[in-house]
Amino acid sequence: MTLAASTTPPIISTPPRTTRIALLGCGGIGTALAQALAEHDGYELTGALVRSVEGRKRPAAVPRLTNSFDEILAQRPDVVVECLGGIEPAASWCERLLESGVSVVSANKLMAAESLDRLARAALRGGAQIRFDAAVCAGVPVLDAVARLRSAGITAVRGVVNGTTQWMLDEVTERKVTVEAALFEAIRLGYAEPDPSADLSGRDSADKLSLLSAAAGFGLVPIAAIAVAGLADARGSLISDDILDFQRWGALRLVAEVTREEVGAPISASVTPTLVARTDALDSIQRRGKRLALAVVELDVVARGRACL
Repeated sequence: MTLAASTTPPIISTPPRTTRIALLGCGGIGTALAQALAEHDGYELTGALVRSVEGRKRPAAVPRLTNSFDEILAQRPDVVVECLGGIEPAASWCERLLESGVSVVSANKLMAAESLDRLARAALRGGAQIRFDAAVCAGVPVLDAVARLRSAGITAVRGVVNGTTQWMLDEVTERKVTVEAALFEAIRLGYAEPDPSADLSGRDSADKLSLLSAAAGFGLVPIAAIAVAGLADARGSLISDDILDFQRWGALRLVAEVTREEVGAPISASVTPTLVARTDALDSIQRRGKRLALAVVELDVVARGRACL
C-alpha cells in the first residue's frame, strides 16, 4: 500500500519584523518616547542625535548618543522621530532622511507648516512617509480624520486648537481673575511655556490651521496668508480684561477657521478671539483635569451635510 505524499505546504512561522527607530533630539519628549519603546516588543531604538555628547548623561533606554547626523543615517533606521523643534536644521535633516527612504514622524507644527510641501516631495522621491499627526491635538488623530472626510466635500474647518489660551480663558471666566493673572498661573503650572508668545499671539493656532487646511484638501495655507489676532498684540500686550465682560452673552474662544466654498474658490483663513453663542459647539469646550491643553480641542467640520469631530 502506497501513501500519497501530502500536497499541503508546511506552515512556516515567520517572526515579526523589528522596526528600527532613531531620534532627532533627546530632551524630555525624546527620553519619554525612548522609555515607552523599551516597554514594547517589536521596536529597536538605534540611537539619538543631540547637540553635544560632552558631559551629557545618556538615558538608560537610549543605546547611543551622537552629535553626527551622518551617524544616524548610518544606523539604517526604518523610522526617525523628530523631537528637535524649530524649522532648521530639522527640516533639512528630515528631507535627507525621506530622500534616503527613511520615514519621519514629527509633532513639529512649525516645521510642518513651513516645509510640508518640500518634505512631501522628498518623501515621494525616496518612497518614504512623513507623518505629522501629533502636530495638531497631540494624541487625537484629527488630521487623519479630517483627511478621511475630504470626499464629503469639506467647505470649512473651524475649532479651538490651542489649549493654553483655552485654559486661560476658562480661568478668567470661572475664577474671575485677570488675563495677566491667568497667564502667570498657566506658566507656573506648566500649562504654558516659559515663553508663551506663540500661544498668545495666535501663531501656534495658525501653524495648526495651515496643516488642517492641507488635510481638508484645501492646500497648505501660507502662514502669511492667515489673518492672525491672538490674546496679545505684536508688542506682547495682553487683550483688555474689558472684552471679557461680553462673555455674559457667549463664550470667548480663540477660534481658528479656514473656509473654501468650492474647489478652486479662494481660501479664507483666520485666527481670532471670537465670542461664540451659547448654542455653538465651541461654547461647551472646558478643561478637564491636568494638562488638558492637549485634549481640550473640539473641531466643527462643515461639509455637504454636516459632520462634527
